[in-house]
Amino acid sequence: MKIRTTLAVALTALTAFGSQVVVPSHVAADATGDISGKLSGNKKYFKDAIVFIEKAPGPHKPPAKPVEMDQRNHKFIPAVLPVVVGTTVRFLNNDHEAHNVFSPDNEKYDLGNWTGGESREYTFKKQGAYTQLCKLHPSMIGYVVVLQNPYFANVDSDGSFRIRDVPPGKYQVKAWQARGEGGPVDVIVEADDEAQVEIPIARRQH
Repeated sequence: MKIRTTLAVALTALTAFGSQVVVPSHVAADATGDISGKLSGNKKYFKDAIVFIEKAPGPHKPPAKPVEMDQRNHKFIPAVLPVVVGTTVRFLNNDHEAHNVFSPDNEKYDLGNWTGGESREYTFKKQGAYTQLCKLHPSMIGYVVVLQNPYFANVDSDGSFRIRDVPPGKYQVKAWQARGEGGPVDVIVEADDEAQVEIPIARRQH
């Protein structure tokens, strides 16, 4: 894959979840490129951050099998789980005691309490960030971030990331972190190419 640096312009407006995407009509259906880059700004917002394409032509099917979020050593693992809308998440309990999973956000659910070795499932029908909490252990907190499309990536500790296998087109890329946000940043993806972007991230203002 050849590497091409794309001019990435950070927009001043921070939209929620939606923007227009332009895709060339002449490209092959299976032709893709990558988006790679780094976050910039305060490094405390790099921890457990994700980056994602705000909107991509669909439809986008969720995975056939549930994805998993574990409860282990009184922590949600992973701390942040990005998924496509319609995905079923299986919440595991690998501690030797009871746990609970509930969220006060968006659809608002409470999966009840269950003991170690058991699991519960929930299907996310709406986009947005869902805080995951445990009524039995108030210090536990995690996040399921439900996105419009599967073009997302977790950010490494140094702020670097790579979103793979993106169809050619013009997109806007954003960053999300529990207390921070970045973008949107414009990027153009071409087939068999690697677009490079930098996303400034800062404290969330709302």
